[in-house]
Amino acid sequence: MARCLAVLVTVCLLSVCAGDMWHCPEGASPGDPECTYLESFCAYPELKCEEGVDSLCIAPEKWCDGVQDCVHHSDEKDCGAGYEGCVDCWGGGQCVPSGQWCDGTPDCVDGSDEKLCKRCTDEFECKVSGICVPMSRVCDGVNDCGDNSDEACGVQGESPPWCEAGRFPCASGECVPGSVRCDGVADCTDGTDEMRCECTSAELRCDTSLRCVPPAAICDGFDDCSDGSDELICLSCSARQLWECADGDCIDPASVCDGDMDCSYGEDETDCQPPCNRIQFECDGACISSHLLCDETDNCPDGEDERNCTIGVEE
Repeated sequence: MARCLAVLVTVCLLSVCAGDMWHCPEGASPGDPECTYLESFCAYPELKCEEGVDSLCIAPEKWCDGVQDCVHHSDEKDCGAGYEGCVDCWGGGQCVPSGQWCDGTPDCVDGSDEKLCKRCTDEFECKVSGICVPMSRVCDGVNDCGDNSDEACGVQGESPPWCEAGRFPCASGECVPGSVRCDGVADCTDGTDEMRCECTSAELRCDTSLRCVPPAAICDGFDDCSDGSDELICLSCSARQLWECADGDCIDPASVCDGDMDCSYGEDETDCQPPCNRIQFECDGACISSHLLCDETDNCPDGEDERNCTIGVEE
């Protein structure tokens, strides 16, 4: 149990340093010029997170160890050259080094570091983690990559100077935690933290609200989407009465053997049995998708799908 030193010693539950407080006259709010901020300190040798009021006290060996212990991850910032940061596993109970995100080997206990993986197209690709970040969220003052490469803008002063690292600059001049950007709740008085919201490849887009849920909030027992989609994804496909693809994605059973590949590797369109539907082709007692006809590859055992193909007309 951590202890925080102020004018009096305050015992802090769950390592929360509860000694910080604002003293405001009647009618004033914390942050107003007439308010006084009394800061407490953690007991030596613990270090204090940069959360402000009710900050955590962290043991020195937990600083820059690749695990985010502070709420706003200040224990993993400014860790020096060669430090690659880490990305939260689903639920937030574990953080894996950025270089191990979507590398083909599950490092999170639940394997969530290998889910929602994709190739970046017109997005920014993080240097170490490979996470795809929409260009609208590059150089916005928030470390979406884990390795901070989306904030290495190369232009001094490009990020508004009034916000500290890890905090999102509102157009109104306020600073809000980067973790609340695009969470479906307007924290900036002008709502700019909920504008131009596109999800990174590590985040989950809610089914109905379309808000972006960060990895730490997926499968954490709280309905962040309001439709439960960030918690339903934790259930197995069978528990959700869905069909499971080889990569773990779940699809509607009606999409299996419908002539359209819904799984990444097309396994939902293999071993389909007759009678075939109107957009399938029957060969050797099975059904294949019609788009496989005349593709210069024998998909039927006897090559029937490559017969009678019109390649061209000679003049």
